[in-house]
Amino acid sequence: MKRFLALWTLIVAACTASGASPTSDEFIAVTFRRPPPGALILLLQEKSTEPHVVPGDTMLLAQLKSQLTSAGYRTAVLDYSDYELLEADEAVASGERDDNGKLVVGLLARQRALARLAKIAAESSQCDLVIRGRFVYRRAPIIDSVFAQWDGGRHGIKFEDANVIEDPEGRHVVFERMSGMVTALSVELVAYDASGKLAFTTHGAVIVPYVTNVNKASTRWLDNMFSTDSDVADGLRIALAPLRGLTTPDNSQALSIVPIAGGERPARIHANAPQCRPEYPASAMRAKAQGVTKLRFTVDAQGHKTGGEVIGSAGSSPEHKVLDSAALEALGRCEFEPGRASDGTAVSSETEVEYRWVLE
Repeated sequence: MKRFLALWTLIVAACTASGASPTSDEFIAVTFRRPPPGALILLLQEKSTEPHVVPGDTMLLAQLKSQLTSAGYRTAVLDYSDYELLEADEAVASGERDDNGKLVVGLLARQRALARLAKIAAESSQCDLVIRGRFVYRRAPIIDSVFAQWDGGRHGIKFEDANVIEDPEGRHVVFERMSGMVTALSVELVAYDASGKLAFTTHGAVIVPYVTNVNKASTRWLDNMFSTDSDVADGLRIALAPLRGLTTPDNSQALSIVPIAGGERPARIHANAPQCRPEYPASAMRAKAQGVTKLRFTVDAQGHKTGGEVIGSAGSSPEHKVLDSAALEALGRCEFEPGRASDGTAVSSETEVEYRWVLE
């Protein structure tokens, strides 16, 4: 059994060595509002470079058009070569080069090119959004030995060796309970509005694209990965959450200050400052998690926040805990004024704040 565990470690390392990206990069702008029915959304399909994934590109674009049409939007497809020209311009402007002095297209150049494309397209077509869709590799934790859970989805891990049997219920069982990470495939959607500002970046789980051989400590590509469009369709449904009515609430009234102790006047928080407003986490939006997060913290006599703890969670689910973490993070970006004693002297004071998470 020890040998088996060691081999599993090797397999996990091999799966994650292909450059899987972290799964904490979901983003929905506070200012984003779902376009009205009938709005035009332009689509940009990025071409996959991995031969095993290329067959899914056509399926991804078709599903994206279908689901947006079902949601009441009009769609049109942009010529990818137009984006590549802008991308090349931005690469020259950034001047980023590799170790051999060759010009490279970095992340910043890609972002600027997509923002420019969105503005140009909006001027010529009056579109509301430009969405770039593509497949990306993601790191996924192993659940119950034979499943991977990531980006709002849960999919089985395929095995082909003697260490996998089936229990009476037909479920695959590995002799030893396994944990770790594997590389999985997701849909990534990046949307820019008509002003060229980033509206959202979301992901949806599609499939674990490998077959694992535990005895040989190896993996291979899954055969007929895109034989049906069901996995791609499910991933897109997750990633399209911002356009299915789960929009970011207006957090301008999301904070309420409750004085606890410490002075004639409690500390003040600049609740309406942009940096103080939390982004609604995409995973919580997909789960439709709502609630109130109550935090307690201290502001010293110099106006600096010290400490901070959750004294009332938004709820009991993992997605509610994500809301609590987002509230704590946002609180750390706020500006404060110290509390005052009756004689006007600045004093340290303890304060509570509530973040109300409400979906429209």
